[in-house]
Amino acid sequence: MERWIPTDRRKVSPPVADIEQRRTAQTECAFTVGVALAGGAVGGFVFWLLPQISPATKANVQLSLIAAAKGQWPSLLAGTATGAGVLVALCVAALHVARQRHIESPPLHSSFAFLLLPLISVLWFTPLRTANFQMLIVFVFIVSVAACAARLAALLRIPASLDGQRVCRGVLVLLMVVYFAVFSSLSITKFDRMQCDLYDLGIHDSLTWHATRGRLFTDFRGPYDHFAPIVLTYVPLYFVWPSPKALLALQSLVLALGAWPLYQLARLRLQSALAGIVVATAYLLYPLLSRANLHDFHPELFAAPVFFMACWELWRERVRWFFLWVVVLLCVKEGMAVLVFALGLFILIGMRRRRLGAVVCLLAVVWSVWVLSIYFPLIVGAKFPHYARYGTVLSTDGGLVWGLWQRTAAALGSHFVWRTALLVLVPLGFLPLGSASGFLCLAAIPMAEQFLSDNPPQQLLKAHYSAAIIGGILVATVLGLEAFIRRGERDQRLRFALAFLLTSALLSNYFFGDSPFHRYAHNDAVNYDYGLHGRLLSISLDWNRYWPGWHERVFHAFRRLVPPDASVMAQYNLACYLMHRERVSPPQRGQEYDFYLWDARMPSPSANVALDAEVQREIASRPDYSPLLAWDGFIFYARGDRWRDIVQAGRDRLARHPDDLPTRFVMARILLQRRLHDKRRDPP
Repeated sequence: MERWIPTDRRKVSPPVADIEQRRTAQTECAFTVGVALAGGAVGGFVFWLLPQISPATKANVQLSLIAAAKGQWPSLLAGTATGAGVLVALCVAALHVARQRHIESPPLHSSFAFLLLPLISVLWFTPLRTANFQMLIVFVFIVSVAACAARLAALLRIPASLDGQRVCRGVLVLLMVVYFAVFSSLSITKFDRMQCDLYDLGIHDSLTWHATRGRLFTDFRGPYDHFAPIVLTYVPLYFVWPSPKALLALQSLVLALGAWPLYQLARLRLQSALAGIVVATAYLLYPLLSRANLHDFHPELFAAPVFFMACWELWRERVRWFFLWVVVLLCVKEGMAVLVFALGLFILIGMRRRRLGAVVCLLAVVWSVWVLSIYFPLIVGAKFPHYARYGTVLSTDGGLVWGLWQRTAAALGSHFVWRTALLVLVPLGFLPLGSASGFLCLAAIPMAEQFLSDNPPQQLLKAHYSAAIIGGILVATVLGLEAFIRRGERDQRLRFALAFLLTSALLSNYFFGDSPFHRYAHNDAVNYDYGLHGRLLSISLDWNRYWPGWHERVFHAFRRLVPPDASVMAQYNLACYLMHRERVSPPQRGQEYDFYLWDARMPSPSANVALDAEVQREIASRPDYSPLLAWDGFIFYARGDRWRDIVQAGRDRLARHPDDLPTRFVMARILLQRRLHDKRRDPP
């Protein structure tokens, strides 16, 4: 008979490792809760305050649901709930994950060290006394949400199926198609709604049109004021689709395709297809990219995709293909020599490949000397016209060194320059700073080229002036990610950094992405206006604004009737729609043109108002000009009998399209205007 042995029912103490693991999990939860509460409070303040103090709130009803609240207290409560909603969800998810066993969590000091520099930068370089308080609270809100999402991602395990190349490539193709569809549609919609301008869509439309007639590097002003041989690559497009819309669609297509080499580059350096997708998504969501894409057409925006291709070939050790893409990059525009020199410097210092880096730097210098000292003076026959943008640096009073020192001191002492630098870094989660050589060479040098200029649009990185920066800063982001994940446990650090990057990119696209229906009104670094933003992928929810109004339809009907052999003088935002002719010009004194067009309802932001008014008075006082159309702000004049060509073209069009109501309206107004003019000239 077996002896009964009583069991020991005392609880066995868990191992010390399990205790430490649970304490770490509890600390992670406390950290996540704290960030969620702080970010929720800041977020509520953001969503409440921005519509209240935004100058464009009254003009834009669809800014947010918060703007519709009548009282301040309901608006404040609704804003707090909206701002904290996402963070509370993240907090609950973090609590659920932290209660599970076998949680592997990185130490807190790594995350604090990673977030310390962004927080100090936000609070130091955007002080309250600069009267740009909106940008400060938006920056803090973005960093808070990104930190919360990053800590949650560090606790999670990503399924291996999400990191497969086939899945990631499919997602990448979908993202590229969506980007192209959205921004090509928005760009063409802006064109139809008369939101484009002579500078610069009209210039490149004229440049391409003249090239199809054998006059290379010539626009309506004469010789083109830049050296951009890449123009020759898309001239054949005008033989198929001779319209500025072709250029706008081509620009969106090239920028969308730029995500592919960037994805391959990130996947190669980080050994993760998921990391490649996140970096490519951050590129497509980058506010400076959407802002430049929606600002007319500029071939220098092709620099970022070409730069990605060059870097991809560089890290694949395909030197011949690398130099091919470097030459293509130099052909984009003369200013891209700075980006090529920065790349050579990085190869020399960061990659320690002295011979290759020296050759690339020398190629950039030789190319610049050839363009500035041979092409413009000897071939074009004129001095490079944009030296004046660096007048302080190139001043002969104290020499180049003294001028460079003066301009550098002025830039470092300017608050909006620092805020512009934050606009470059915040959407990428400050990750470019993780690689010192990558940031200082690939990003800081192109940024310094713009900040040291005397031209305010360059200092604010308006539109295409950020073209070289976009390419350099995204490659620096990949290098920063690589440096960050090498300093500890790789998988957890990668999840943390990718979540921080993706969240920063999404929120920055919402808060700083360009508005599709405001012409070049963004001055975020000077005075942030939430009314011009508040959209993801720049998509407006006011669907009525996607269709041209009667004002725009009448103008498009009229411009189709202008004979192609007629000369036209028009204000900037009208002239860009009439570029396919030999003579077209903005308003000038003492010039003879067949038609003069003016729109008082939609003045151009590039216009000289005093000059336009003076030219208009001059045209109205001349007996050889007669009013052609005066309606809804339009004031059109015709010289001599050229008005008969418009009438005949209108009759021919109505014979082919009898249901064309805008053309019928234009014809009725022109004939009525002619009767009034004849009655005044020959009174009974």
